[in-house]
Amino acid sequence: MSDLVSSDGDKTLSEKSQKTLFASQVLGGAVVICLAGAAFSTGFIYSLARSQKKLSTSVSKTVSINAYASALKALFLGSVAAVSAVGGTVFATCKLVGISSLEDLRTLNKKGSKLNIPHPSSVGRSELEGQKLLTFLFVVFALIVAMAMVNWFHQLDGANLVNPNIVHKLFGKTILFIIAHPDDECMFFGPTLITLAKLQCRVHILCLSSGNYRNNGSIRKEELREACRTLGLRDDCLYVVEHPDLPDHPSKFWDQARLRSIVGHFLEQFDVEVVFTFDDHGVSGHLNHASIFPCVLYLASTGEHRRPQVRLFALRSVGLLRKYTGFLELALRCVLNYSLDELIFINSVNEWFTLQRAMNKHHSQLCVFRVFYLIFSSYTLVNGWNSIRTIRVAHPEN
Repeated sequence: MSDLVSSDGDKTLSEKSQKTLFASQVLGGAVVICLAGAAFSTGFIYSLARSQKKLSTSVSKTVSINAYASALKALFLGSVAAVSAVGGTVFATCKLVGISSLEDLRTLNKKGSKLNIPHPSSVGRSELEGQKLLTFLFVVFALIVAMAMVNWFHQLDGANLVNPNIVHKLFGKTILFIIAHPDDECMFFGPTLITLAKLQCRVHILCLSSGNYRNNGSIRKEELREACRTLGLRDDCLYVVEHPDLPDHPSKFWDQARLRSIVGHFLEQFDVEVVFTFDDHGVSGHLNHASIFPCVLYLASTGEHRRPQVRLFALRSVGLLRKYTGFLELALRCVLNYSLDELIFINSVNEWFTLQRAMNKHHSQLCVFRVFYLIFSSYTLVNGWNSIRTIRVAHPEN
């Protein structure tokens, strides 16, 4: 006990023991940095090496270029995770040894000085064990994130950025994105639109309202057109509907008969084969968003506007926590099991900035909430699509 308790008998840890404990905790943090850095660097190099092998076709060339940018983004995210974990470890360490200010550090470095830290016998064993557990949990969290990120790196080689079995079926198809308001294309569908535009797919966007909730519909339509140009889409791919039965209002569930008539007309006019839209929750719970899915599902399976083959993809809605932890969502995509029918698009760093520039075209909609959303939302980094169904309708006999 003499080496742990100072000679004045006030039940405080000796200077030597304090420094030893502090040094051991900092060393533990350094080990976490080394492990995380090694894992991320290995994944980065592996991704670049694998991407070199994906240059056989024009499609894989495009995706290979994305692999470089995505690997750089992954390295950045890994660094953020490592710094966060080490920061937590240092915080827990300082709390454990009683350091709450820079003055405490200066005091600790003075010869013969000591911090007045209660001995375990006076504070209770459970409190000290709890502090140690906190430090341990930070270390475990860092290792879990490191493993998840390494797994994610493995998915960054070439066409594995998205499911190649599904993506290759999109080439040569007429694709229709159905959105509810101007700015939906950036806030929810950005990663998918950017990727398909780079792959030169035939993409059309049908916006079912002008966003006239605050009587600025004409402004928002022009903002939408500018945003689509920034995303790499042609001007002639955009169609905006203005109808009194489809008002821009968060508490209005749109009339399904009117919606089927309008959407069905576009399915026929452009001979649409693939539809991307919201799922039945509409991501944010906005009733205008949620109105679209049952309409499209009905038209894809029955009715006079049905197509011989329509493939429907619904944007997967996630919980509030995952929605606003975009970086964590990337890691979760690696460790959770998802349906084989789910199509995933991931933004690279450059694509993420492209999406930010596109959203900045919506000047009338920029506010504190949307700035926060664009920075932290998982939908600006990852789009997960559920393949709902493929309907094949036999042609009637003559």
